Amino acid sequence: HYTKKYCGGFRDRFGWNTSGATNIEELKTRISTYFIRRNKDEVLSELPPKTFIDTPVELDKDVMKKYKLAEDSFIDYLRTVKKKKISDKATDQAFKLAKLNELRQLASEGKMYAAKELIENVVDGGEKILVFSAYNAPLEELKKHFGDSAVMITGKVSSEERRNIIDDFQKNPKAKIFLGGIKSAGVGITLTSASSVLFIDFSWVPADHWQAVDRAHRIGQKADSISVFQLFSRGTIDEYMRETIEKKQAIFKQLIDGEIDAGKQSSMNIVKDVLKKYEKKISTDEG
Repeated sequence: HYTKKYCGGFRDRFGWNTSGATNIEELKTRISTYFIRRNKDEVLSELPPKTFIDTPVELDKDVMKKYKLAEDSFIDYLRTVKKKKISDKATDQAFKLAKLNELRQLASEGKMYAAKELIENVVDGGEKILVFSAYNAPLEELKKHFGDSAVMITGKVSSEERRNIIDDFQKNPKAKIFLGGIKSAGVGITLTSASSVLFIDFSWVPADHWQAVDRAHRIGQKADSISVFQLFSRGTIDEYMRETIEKKQAIFKQLIDGEIDAGKQSSMNIVKDVLKKYEKKISTDEG
C-alpha cells in the first residue's frame, strides 16, 4: 500500500518497481510530526555561504571519439535487449551498470584539461582547493601534474597516512591542492584551509557531494564564501546524471522542507533514470 501510494509502485518486466515518488505533500504532512529538522545555516550561522557553479566543458577530442564509440556500443546493446527477452536479468543489469561506469570514466578523462586550468586559476589567486572524483585515475593524473603542491587521499591510503596528509594540507602553505575520492575522502575529515571545491564528475549518490563540500564548509572556515565548481560535459552521461540528481534533490527538498512545487516529481533511482534516458533516446531515434 505504501509503495503504491508514495513510490508510484507498479509491476514491470523486472518485478515490482518502487523507484518513483508520488503524493509527496501528503507524505510530508504525515512524517512531519515524527522529527525535527534544523538546517545547517540555522544552527551554524557563522559559516559562510556556498556558491555552486556548474561549469560546462567540451571533452578532449580524442577522448570524445572513444566516448562516442562506447556510447554507440551501449545503445546497440540496448536495442538488442529491447528486441529479445533477456533470461538472465541480473547479468543484464550488471552489464548495463558497467557500461554506464565506462561512459562516466571516459567523461572524466576528457575533462582533465579543464580541471587543470580551473585548479591553476584558483591556486594562482592565492587560495587552496579541494578536488573530488569518483575514480582514482583522474586524481592520480592531477597528482602527477601538480607534484608536491598536491596531496591525495584515496581508498588505498591507510588511517595513519590520512592523518598526516590532512595535517599537511591544513598547515603547510605549500600544499595548495587536496585530491580525494568522493567516497574515501568525502566524510569525517576537516579541510577548512580551502575555500574552493571542484567536482570532476558526479556520484550516483547526491549526498556524497553534500558531504564532500562540507569538508570545507564547517567550523573553522575563515573564508567569506565557499565556491563549489561542478564540471560537466554536454551531450554525455554527465548531462543525464546532472539532470537526474537535480530532480532527486528537488524531491528531497519538497518532502523535507516543502520548497518545491508538487509537480516536480521524478524517479528516486539515478541509475534507473539514466538508463531510461538512453532507452528513450533509442525510441526517439527509431521513431
